[in-house]
Amino acid sequence: MKKFYAFCAASLIALSASAQQWQMCPTPKALYNPATQTVSAPKKATSLEGTIVWGYYTKDGEDFLADIQSNRVGLVGTGDAGTVECGYYVKVAGTILENSSIQAVRIAMPEAAVVKSGSVKIYDKNQKLKVTKAITVGALKDCAYTDVMLSDPFTLTDDCYIALSVTTSGYTDGARYPIFIDKTQSVAGSMYIIQSGKFYDYSSQFGPLVFQLALSDCEIPAHGLSFGTTSGYTEVNKEYTIDLPLSSSSSVATTSIDYTVSVAGGEPVEHHAEVALPAGFNVEGMLPVTFTAPAEAGNYTVDVQLTKVNGEDNALADKVASSSFVNVDRWIDRNCVMEEFTGTGCGWCPRGMAGMDICRRYLGDRFIGIAYHLFNSTDPMYATGVPNLGWSGAPSCILDRSGAEMDPYYGSGDIILDDINARLKLPGLVDLSGTTAELSEDLKKVTVNASIDAVSAGTYELVYVLLCDSLAGSTFKQSNYYASYALSQVGAYDEEDMIRKFVKGGEWGTSSPLVVYDDVAIASSYVSQVSKGGKVTLAKDEKQTASYTLTLPTKAVLKNAVQNSWKLSAAVLAVGSNGEVANAIRVKINNIDEAAGIQNVVANTEVKEVARYSLDGRRVSANTPGVQVVRLSDGTSYKEFVK
Repeated sequence: MKKFYAFCAASLIALSASAQQWQMCPTPKALYNPATQTVSAPKKATSLEGTIVWGYYTKDGEDFLADIQSNRVGLVGTGDAGTVECGYYVKVAGTILENSSIQAVRIAMPEAAVVKSGSVKIYDKNQKLKVTKAITVGALKDCAYTDVMLSDPFTLTDDCYIALSVTTSGYTDGARYPIFIDKTQSVAGSMYIIQSGKFYDYSSQFGPLVFQLALSDCEIPAHGLSFGTTSGYTEVNKEYTIDLPLSSSSSVATTSIDYTVSVAGGEPVEHHAEVALPAGFNVEGMLPVTFTAPAEAGNYTVDVQLTKVNGEDNALADKVASSSFVNVDRWIDRNCVMEEFTGTGCGWCPRGMAGMDICRRYLGDRFIGIAYHLFNSTDPMYATGVPNLGWSGAPSCILDRSGAEMDPYYGSGDIILDDINARLKLPGLVDLSGTTAELSEDLKKVTVNASIDAVSAGTYELVYVLLCDSLAGSTFKQSNYYASYALSQVGAYDEEDMIRKFVKGGEWGTSSPLVVYDDVAIASSYVSQVSKGGKVTLAKDEKQTASYTLTLPTKAVLKNAVQNSWKLSAAVLAVGSNGEVANAIRVKINNIDEAAGIQNVVANTEVKEVARYSLDGRRVSANTPGVQVVRLSDGTSYKEFVK
């Protein structure tokens, strides 16, 4: 599945309390109609003959327009006409760009007619403005590159920023979202938003900017490869394969790499790998590197050094890429917590509901969704006891309090499930498996008894959240922008994707449908954004217990919805000293049926299997070998190994 951005305002990002909010929008199809338009590669000015084109995105001609038409290239802006400025970071020192000269900056605008004025700018690495060159507005054409010639060539002797500033008028998408970005990749430093003299890095949210540099005195070497680094956790004596980032600026396609691997300072071991990297600038790839973790627990590095490319010397200096790892002697599976900012008044928040539903279906109990309804105070599920995690808009989420804000459906790529699966590959630093919860006889409180077993010594803050599923009522209406779109416009992750309910013709396909809500935080240990759950300090392998009592909501509309559902559970988060969740657990209330006097009457009491999935989220048949997640008709799931 490819990420779908068919909606303006699909991603709201607040840069500061007073700053503009940048959004992503699809490129309007009307900007390029392949049936009526013909294209050709941009012609270089005579003074640019002999230059090479450098950028994070370098397609032109029909390839560029095809990416626009397929929505691989999209638009960003503030949602309003006016002035916007953005740029990217150019790493110069020690690269093939060093001592080359910028002759021109090649830009592209979606709608030339709405551009009132603009300029290209060059800032030094300390973000001090060095060059400004006005854009000749009359030379701009829709969806075509224009070379903005600098008055004097700018020689690249150190790292710098290249920026584009444009002022637009009007209310078309091209006016409100005038900046082209490449939505298919995420490259560090490739997208900065510049406001009031401050630079905000939003490369991971938006993707690389679509403009390039025309460079003289720059020769692309036959082989110009470099390794990046990574980090993670391993278990003693276990074999691991890591994906080491590759970056290539080469005139020849790369087909093979020779390299050495040294683990924890040991003797380097030679390796040979067949790869497929095309020629070009800033070509990104991954190299699988396999090694065995040391026999002792602790911190160590895996050092990888490139020795040959296609059997020949590499043009760049052969530097060692050192990746850092933590080796543990006891591996505890981690559960992943998604804490979401949402609300009934948010028209795009159905996307978050669908993302949570997908994760719950595929991952079962290893996924812990917590929906904080904060968007609008008129929400019947409006949350008051909540953490301050720094959400910038809705819908958005943060996984394991790792600091990275992302879309609760798409995540950082195509689907949030990929981001959560990456988190699940990390070990838990505490084991909470002995945790239980009880509902009081008066049905007003839930007492959670947490069991904490430290795999790693440390101090852990305990956070308690009471969750409820199947919340509904006459005022539980969800604002829904998806009602204006057909399923064919939106796309869906699988046949059971909840987003199908919200589109035109779906069960909830109106602008304000009555919706059933899951994963809703109805109480927590937070008071004035501070958790009162307490802290525990444990030595390695030490066990402790702790308890906390959560009070059920008393506001009539939410209280009645809870008592009509009684699908309660409690989540416990153990937050490490670094602010990240060391592990978490979501447990059912042990005595809820008895305490609440619930009688489960089901027409067909036989629980049936309804679907099977592989661990990477693919739907499979019952005879497919491997570990499968089996989903049952009662909404539960379990894992099964099929030989």
